[in-house]
Amino acid sequence: MTIYLRIAKTTFCIGLIFIIPVQFFFSQPDETSRHAWMISKMAEKYHYQPKLVNDEFATDVFEHFIKNLDPLKVYFTKEEFEDLRLKSKQIDDDILAQKRSFLDEVNVLFSKKINEIDQLIANTQIQQFDFQKVAFYSFQENKAFSTQKEFKELWINRLKVQMLLIHYQKFEVAEDKIAPSKSELQSLLETVKLREGCRIKTRRSGKNGLQGFVDEAYLKAITKTLDPHSEYFTAQEESKFESLLSKETRSFGLEFYKNDDGEIEIYGIAPGGPAWKSNEVNEQDILVKVIGLNKEINLECFSTEELENFLLNPDMDDAEFFLRKKNGDEVTVKLEKEVLEVLDNIIESFVLNGEKKFGYIYLPSFYTNQGPYLSYSSGCANDVAKELLQLKKEGIEGLILDLRNNGGGSMLEAILLSGIFIDFGAISIAHSRDEIPQTLKDVNRGTIFQKPLIILVNDFSASASELFAASMQDHNRALIVGSTTYGKSTSQQVLPIDYFLFEDMERPEVDVEAYIKLTTGTFYRVTGETHQGKGVVPEIKLPSLYEQLGETESAEPNVLSFEKLEKKTYYTPAAKLPIDALKESSAKRVQENAEFNFIIRKSVTLAKRRKDLIIPLKIAEFESYYFEKEEEFSNEKEQTDFVVEKPSYIADMSDATDLEIKLDEDLADEIASDPYIIEAFFILRDILHLEPNK
Repeated sequence: MTIYLRIAKTTFCIGLIFIIPVQFFFSQPDETSRHAWMISKMAEKYHYQPKLVNDEFATDVFEHFIKNLDPLKVYFTKEEFEDLRLKSKQIDDDILAQKRSFLDEVNVLFSKKINEIDQLIANTQIQQFDFQKVAFYSFQENKAFSTQKEFKELWINRLKVQMLLIHYQKFEVAEDKIAPSKSELQSLLETVKLREGCRIKTRRSGKNGLQGFVDEAYLKAITKTLDPHSEYFTAQEESKFESLLSKETRSFGLEFYKNDDGEIEIYGIAPGGPAWKSNEVNEQDILVKVIGLNKEINLECFSTEELENFLLNPDMDDAEFFLRKKNGDEVTVKLEKEVLEVLDNIIESFVLNGEKKFGYIYLPSFYTNQGPYLSYSSGCANDVAKELLQLKKEGIEGLILDLRNNGGGSMLEAILLSGIFIDFGAISIAHSRDEIPQTLKDVNRGTIFQKPLIILVNDFSASASELFAASMQDHNRALIVGSTTYGKSTSQQVLPIDYFLFEDMERPEVDVEAYIKLTTGTFYRVTGETHQGKGVVPEIKLPSLYEQLGETESAEPNVLSFEKLEKKTYYTPAAKLPIDALKESSAKRVQENAEFNFIIRKSVTLAKRRKDLIIPLKIAEFESYYFEKEEEFSNEKEQTDFVVEKPSYIADMSDATDLEIKLDEDLADEIASDPYIIEAFFILRDILHLEPNK
C-alpha cells in the first residue's frame, strides 16, 4: 500500500545554500556512488526501521546484488562468487565514503563474463550436443553456482533445454510428438544462440551500457536490503509506477507479448485509443521497429518490458510503428498519445440474479485520483460508491466485493472505502517512526450500504486490500471469504532521492535524477494487532491453488516485523454473524464440489513442480517430463443458481464496440463459472436465510 507524495518544483532559495554540505558541490563522486550514499541517508532519516550500514548490511546488499545480476546462476562460477563474497565486506565503507571500489570489481568481472559467454555461445557447434546422454538442467533458485570445470557443460545444458522446449511446445498432445531430426536440431541451436545473443545485446545496449545495467542492479540491491518494498526508481520507472496507481495515463493504447517465435506481437488494442482509432493496427500484427524521440529501436532483441518502458517515456508524444501484417505486408503507422483509462484499474459491476439478487463488484486495485492527467474526479472509493448506488436501484439484497489479486495502492482510498460501509469510528491505526500512533477514522457519518457484505480475498490480496478487509472484519461489517491474505501492513512513500537535502527549504527547479520508494510507516488493526507477516484470516476459508507455494510477506528476505500496539481506539462493532452455521454449510458444499476438490489436488502438484524444477535432457526422459499427464478438470460445470447481468443503467450497449461487448460477455461467463463467486453467492443466501430481517 503506497501513499504517493509528489514534491512540487519551486524556486531555489539562494540564501539557504550553505546549509547543504560543501562536499556536495565540490569533487562530487560519480552518480551511482552518490545515489548509493543518498539511499543510506534517506533510510537513516525516514525509514520506519532503519538499518546500520555495516558489515551485516554489506552482506545483505551483496546477496541481493548478485541475484539481480545473475538470478539463474549462469554468469558467475562458484570460484568467482566466493571471491566476490570475500571482497563484498567493503560495500558498507564504499556507500558511506561515496566510492565504487567493489562496484568497479564487479563491473570488470561481469563485462569479462559477458564477453566469455558471448564467445562460448558463438563457438558452440551441434556436434557438442548429445541428447541420448543422461543430463539435467536445474531452474531451482537455491541451486549452487557451477565450478569453473562445470561451467561449459552448464551452458551446453542451458542451450539444450531451450532447444527442447522450443521444439516440443509445437505439439499440443503427447500422441503427436516427433523427436527433432539432425537438421531441426541445427536450426533449433541457431534460434537459441540468437536468443541468448539478444539477452547479451540487451545488457550492453541499455542506458550507459553494461556498466549502467550493473550500477542500477547495485542501487536496487541497496534499497531491497532495507525491506521487501523499498525500491530505487529511475525517473522513467517512477513515471511508470505513478501511472499504475492512477486511473488514467497517456498511452498509444497497445498491449504486447512475445510470441513463440520471439517476436513482439500485438495482442490487445484499447477501445477508443489512438491505435484503435487509426484503423491500421490489428491484433496479431508483428511489431518490427519503433521510432520515437528521434531514436530508432530495432525490436529483434527487445523485451516487452523494455518496449513498454521506452513507450512510457513522459517526453514521448508520438511515435512511428513499423508493423508486419499476417499476410506479410509491412505498414508504418504514426500514433499520438492520448489520455486513456488504465484498464487494470477499472472496476466492474454485475447483478447476480437468482433466488436472491446480489451485487458483484470487482476492484482490481486501490487506485487514486492523483496523477498529472486527471481532473479531480474520483479514486476507487468514489467509483465503488457510484456503482453501489446504481446496484441498490436494482434491488440487490447483498454484495460480493472481490479483492482477489488486489495488491493494494492508496491507503487513503482504503479508508474512504471503509467509510462507505460503517457509520463512524476507528478504521485503522497508522504509525510512523518517532511519532505517536494515529487513529484513522471514518470522517463521514452514515453509510451507503447496510445489507450483508462478503469480501472475497486470496493469497495475493495485499496492503490496502488487507487494511480494508481487516477493518470490515473487526467491525463485524463483512464476512471475509477465501484464503489468508499476503500479510503486508507497511506503507511507502515515493520521494526524490535527494529529498533529505531539501526537506526544510525550497528545492531547486531541476529535474529529479532518481526516486526512492521507502517504507516509512505501518498500520495496525483497530484492536492494535498487526497482520504483518500473518495476513487477514478469512472466517470462511476456501481451497487455494497457491497456498502451498509460500509466496507471502513472511517468506520475503529482510521482512519487517512488529509487536502488538497498545493504544486505545473507539469503535462499535456490529453484532456477530452466525459464523459457525455459515462455515458448516460452506464446508459441506466445498467437500462435495468437484472443482474445489480438483483445486486441492492441483495445489499439491503445483507446489511439487515449483519445488523440483529439474528438467531431464535425454530426449526420451524429457518427453516424459514435458508431457507428464496432469489431471485436468473435465467435469461439467455445476449448475449455477444465478444469471449474470449488467446493471440496467448500463445494459444498453448500443454505442459499444464489438470488442467491448465481447469483453463484457466473456467476463460475465467467467463470473458465472467461478467457483469462489458461486460459493460467495451461496453464503450470502445462507446469511439471508439465517437472518431474514436483513
